[in-house]
Amino acid sequence: MKYEWDLTHIFKSDTEAKNREGELNKLIDEFSSNINKYVLNSDNFLEGILLHLKINEYLEQVYCYYRRYIDLNSNDLDKKENFNRIFKVKNKVDFINQQFFDLIVENIEQINKYLDIPKLQKHKLYINRIYDRNKNGKEKESLKENIKNITSSIDLIYRRIIEKEIKFPKIKDEFGNKKEARRTFVSNNRDIRKKSYKFSRKALYNHISHISTLYDIKIKENILLSSIQGFNSPEDKNSLESELPHSLRKQFLNKIVENISVSHMYSSLRKKISMLDKFYVYDFAAPIFNFNKKYELEEALVIIKNSLNILGEEYIEKIDNAFLNGWIDIYPKEGKRFDSVSMITYCGVPYATLNYRDDFFSMRCLIHELGHSIHSSYAKENNDFEYFEYNLFVAEISSFVNEQLLFDYLKGNAKTEEEKRFILRENISYYQNGIFFQILLSLFEDDMYEKRKNDKVLEPNDFNASYLKYQKIIYGNDINFIKEDSYDWILVPHFILNEPFYIWKYALDKCIALYIVKKLKEDSGYLNKYLNFLKAGNSMVTIDLLNIIDVDLNDLSFVDEAIIEYKELLNELESIIK
Repeated sequence: MKYEWDLTHIFKSDTEAKNREGELNKLIDEFSSNINKYVLNSDNFLEGILLHLKINEYLEQVYCYYRRYIDLNSNDLDKKENFNRIFKVKNKVDFINQQFFDLIVENIEQINKYLDIPKLQKHKLYINRIYDRNKNGKEKESLKENIKNITSSIDLIYRRIIEKEIKFPKIKDEFGNKKEARRTFVSNNRDIRKKSYKFSRKALYNHISHISTLYDIKIKENILLSSIQGFNSPEDKNSLESELPHSLRKQFLNKIVENISVSHMYSSLRKKISMLDKFYVYDFAAPIFNFNKKYELEEALVIIKNSLNILGEEYIEKIDNAFLNGWIDIYPKEGKRFDSVSMITYCGVPYATLNYRDDFFSMRCLIHELGHSIHSSYAKENNDFEYFEYNLFVAEISSFVNEQLLFDYLKGNAKTEEEKRFILRENISYYQNGIFFQILLSLFEDDMYEKRKNDKVLEPNDFNASYLKYQKIIYGNDINFIKEDSYDWILVPHFILNEPFYIWKYALDKCIALYIVKKLKEDSGYLNKYLNFLKAGNSMVTIDLLNIIDVDLNDLSFVDEAIIEYKELLNELESIIK
């Protein structure tokens, strides 16, 4: 088995990569030298589409080749130099792509006629997506880039504050070891939990003025950009890019809030377990149902394959293939990126990176990332470059399916009551954090954008008051709150570093995944539907992709089913503590 990436699946050597880079630059020159000709007639338009796709596929190859080396070792100066050069090439490609997109928008009536010709029909969805995302026009596109250039330092400043400038104090844990109070310590000692919580939040508060200013500017930027692009709001823009109905977000959030009593039930049970008169947010860090077991990689792979056996022999073979052919860089090493992530790319193989540490969390990360990698493998095998890359909303479904299948397998095969209770704890956390906590963040985000729409400059107290308000809604009356609870929004990088109005989709994806797991167990014929969903890539709009697996977003009854399943787990927890 290979436990490191085999990047020769992209290029055998740097020389081969540089040769492809040379070919890419020639294609860029060819495409940009007379770009207007590609809309003159249907033959030219087909030539233009194919050349555009080839340029972007070649760019992905050379970009990913050097990027993957940096993922493995950020100290590799030679690869960084090569990557920086390719990044400049990427900027050139982005520029000519936009030129081509502008031509499509300007000539859409004629191009729609071209797309009715049989040889061009396969590109119709691809061109329609280009039009929908670019119909704002060239002048507005230029204004959008100017705004982005002005605010581009926001992300860098936020990262610097979070990663370097916030100084978390060190305090002693219950064993006398000094640790950085970055977050609340998981500890049986309540004084230590409280101390670590308060110290860490004080460190955040020292920077709250700067971070709230950054978030305020980011919100204003997103509102302006969406307006420039012809959308009523950033929410509308996000709906278009995900190809989801605009009304879906509000309907889903309302449905979760209607069932908020289930989240309150979780809070109540945690308070009962603690036997404390007053239960605070930092008391959630008190460990329950501990189970000290190592999951070394070889054992973890056996468990993972047994968990996913319901997905069929071909799926299991792909897991074996991942470790035989260097898809996954599994162990931590100096200079390697710290997070677990899969790369949705057409070139090479579906690479994923982890920092496996022989624990339950590592095994769960592995089965999650395998969900992405195998989804990418199916999508690549069944689609050309233009229809391979499924959107981020679709991407999380398969990984969440894998996680739930892992929970179900471990719970059904637990050897001791201690192990069974541990798995129950982790599965409950999966529901609570994956659904209700994501809704807390979404409601907070909603509130901030609504306030900023009226040109109100948001102050630290605006962020703090809103976050505390929604914590109280999600957690309920069994929890006591203190002022430090209101600072936690600072620790959610998504608000500043990612696209707005996305977090709620994680919760919806989890509900869809739970529906899929249920159908897989009830109906042996459903597996073909699920595999066809994975194979479809981005060859259909999102609604049609979901129709393959019998998910109708006009009927959110599958969300009710997910809530019922969660409540059953909480009832099981309640029966244990009685």
